[in-house]
This record gives sequence, C-alpha cells and structure tokens, in this order.
Amino acid sequence: MKKHLLTLAIFVGGITTLFSQTIPNGSFENWTSTNYGILQNYTFQSANFQSLQQIGMSTITQTADPYSGSYAVRLDTKTNGIDTAFGFFINGMPCGPSNPNPGGTPYALKPTGFTGRYKCSVPVGDTALVFVSFKKNNVVLPNGFYLKKFYGTQSSYAAFSFSINLASFPDSVVIGAASSNVLGNNFNGLPGSMLQLDSINFKGAANPVNLNGSFENWTTGTYNSLNSWQIQGDSVARSTSAYTGSYAVALQVLGNHGGCSSSGGGLNFDQITTGKFTNSGPPKGGRPYTLQNDSLIGYYKFAPLGGDTSFVSWGASKSGSNIANGMLQFTVGTGGVYKRFTTPITIGSMPDSLLVSIDAGLWPGTPSKIGSKLWVDGIQLKSQALGLPLIFMGTQYLGVYPNPSNGIFNLVYDSEINEPLSLQVFNETGQLVLSQQLQNRGAKNKIDISNLGRGLYILKTEQQGVISTKRVLVQ
Repeated sequence: MKKHLLTLAIFVGGITTLFSQTIPNGSFENWTSTNYGILQNYTFQSANFQSLQQIGMSTITQTADPYSGSYAVRLDTKTNGIDTAFGFFINGMPCGPSNPNPGGTPYALKPTGFTGRYKCSVPVGDTALVFVSFKKNNVVLPNGFYLKKFYGTQSSYAAFSFSINLASFPDSVVIGAASSNVLGNNFNGLPGSMLQLDSINFKGAANPVNLNGSFENWTTGTYNSLNSWQIQGDSVARSTSAYTGSYAVALQVLGNHGGCSSSGGGLNFDQITTGKFTNSGPPKGGRPYTLQNDSLIGYYKFAPLGGDTSFVSWGASKSGSNIANGMLQFTVGTGGVYKRFTTPITIGSMPDSLLVSIDAGLWPGTPSKIGSKLWVDGIQLKSQALGLPLIFMGTQYLGVYPNPSNGIFNLVYDSEINEPLSLQVFNETGQLVLSQQLQNRGAKNKIDISNLGRGLYILKTEQQGVISTKRVLVQ
C-alpha cells in the first residue's frame, strides 16, 4: 500500500510542478472550448469571438425578449480585471472615403430613412451606437455615413429613426451597432453599457436581401481558448498536427476581411503571449522569473508565403519595466516537418518576470503573405523542462505520453546525435523486461508493455554516453 501511495505522490508532484512553469501549458495540450452565438449575416467580425479572447465572456447574445417575433439582439460592454470588451455586430467596415474597405451587403437603392426598436442602459461617459454606411466601389459615398447615438436608460422598447439623403446610388451598405462609443479611438467602453435592438428596417426602399433585421437567425460557434496564454487574431487554432502529445498551436496570416487599410495594417497576424496584449506596442507583463541566463527551446513547423517571417520572442521585466528582450525569426519553410529551435536568453540584471510571445507574421505585412502558417509545440525553458510530454537532456529531447497509460505509450526523441537511441525498460524489482534500439528520430515510437501488468516501470535511454531515466506508470 505504501508503495502505491509513493507512486501516486511522485506523479501528483510532477503534475503540480507544471503550474509553476514560467511558460505554462508549453505543450499546448490544455484548451477550453466555449460555445457562443453568431448573429447571421453580420459575421464580418464576431464580437463574441473577440470578447472570449479578451475577457472570457460573450458580449452579444440572442435574447428571448423581442419587440416582435421570437428574439432580439443584446449588446453588452463587460470587463474582466483590467480588460474591457464591447458588444457589436457589423457586416463591413464604415471607414472614411479615402480608405478602401470591401465588405458589407450588396445594395443599389436610395432609402429615405432607417428605423428600429431599442432598449438601453448606458452610463454617463459612454454612448451606444447604430450606424449605416453606403458605399460605391468600396468607397463611402459623400453624405453616405449615418450614426444614431443612445444615452441613459430605456427599460421598455422605444422607436428610433434617422433620415437618409443620398445624392447618388450605392452598390453596397454596411450596417452595425455597438454597446459603447468605440468609433475612431482606443476607448473600449464603460462596463455595464447595454443596447438591445429589434425590427430594424429601411424606409422608402426595400431592405437588403438577408438583412436579418428581426434578429431571428443565429447559429452556434465554438471558441477554443488556449489555457494560460492570451490570444490575439482570428484564427489561432488547436491543431492535431502535433510534434508530441495530441495538440500543437497553429497561427496564420489572414486577409483584412474588409478592414480599413490596404497596407499591412489590414492584415490579421495571429499572436499568442504569456503576458498581456496592449493597445499599442509589444505585449507586457509575464510570469515570475529570476534567472539571467537560460535558453528558450521548442519545435516549429513553418509554411511561409510571399517571403513571410514568423518569430518567437521573449521579454524580461523588472518592477514593470522591460530590461531585456530577444527574438528568433523563422524565414524558411520546414517542408511539412517539425524542427527544433533554440535561442539564448541573456539578461544583464536579475528580472522578476518573463514573457514569451509567438507571432504568425512580421509587421508590416503584404497581401502576398496571406495564408502563411506557423505551428509550435513543446516550447519550454532549458531551466524548466516540461514534465509532459518532453524533458530536456542537454543535446537530446525525450518525450513519453500518455503517462500514466494502459501499457501502450509513445516515446519521442530528438537529438543532435545522428545514431540510434538505446532503450531499456525495468520493472519495480530492477528486472530488465524490454530492450530495443529506436531509429525513428523526431517521430512517435510506439512502446507496448501492456502484457507486463500494472505497476511502476523505469525507462532508461542511452545515446553516445548520454543517459536518461524516466518513470512510467501502467494502470
């Protein structure tokens, strides 16, 4: 009994140490899936996707409190700690006439007005918005942008309307709303601001096809949040194309989706960080860390387009001020296979925190880079090797997973030494129960000791005098 308790303590202790990692969840195995509502025909940008990234909560909801029909739409500005996200829906970008901004709904009529029903609760210092923008050849028409502002509290449905006076016919229209006044600045709104809408329509002309102005049509999306990392971008994904374990993280460069710029500013570069993203400049913060010399290690797979460059970077801070940083750029594709990377961490004075960031592309971008993709797995510090699924052994990497297992597990190794790896497996009494040579460097080697029964086993590997041992538990 004591032996089994000791075995359990070993594994529980090993798992516990993972939570103190400066790079938490560096194997990218741990994700949280959240379902969210998608308002149909306004999916140019998903407020819920963005708010789940920022604050872990939805800001646009389908509510069974309609003016007519079965549903209305509710937009909320919410906060989580220091981060605030606003609710919005939009089918294009209402940018100025000097900026190309594709997007919106095809529309070639000249309405005389716009109407709808609303409820609101907007604190002093904030404003909820409804806006309509008419465009021709992707440019906002003169006198083509209209804005309705909402203040204070309206607890029951009330009508709103505004007049429209177009000098020429458009070819498309952008329709949107927001729970806070977020146009043209970095203000994310005041928490508690709410706007609820139903029955929006044009006057004097037919509505655009598939307007969904009654807000009856919704679908469900799923957002996979990477635990212990902050995400920025539209396509950060949990990928089953992993180097070890079940998952890796995949980042992409996407198009501007109708954004307000024809330059790199209109591209979407996926980013993740162990710190916090800011409205301007690089991420800040990080996790506790006090070493001055270390190395950042991991595996990557890169498929660049248009001469793109992806990178992994680190930043060290002391009392909130950056004192050192470094970057490792990836410029050459890996041909569909993972490669190991190592970059030194050298800090002139003792830090108190360290952050690590991974970026799909290097600013500024060009349209030729759209579609570039980067996969990363097994990222760790040399001083804090991952317990699962990788451990660091000088010039060699060894991974064993799942652990515990039913006796069938994967062993992955990568080495700078181009020769086989000798593997020996011993039972709890020290008896050698398996011996073999592993030739398959950098891939999953299936090991089967399920016929040997339950218990604790010791794996011993050797390659040119480099010896490592690893405990595995068969349940």
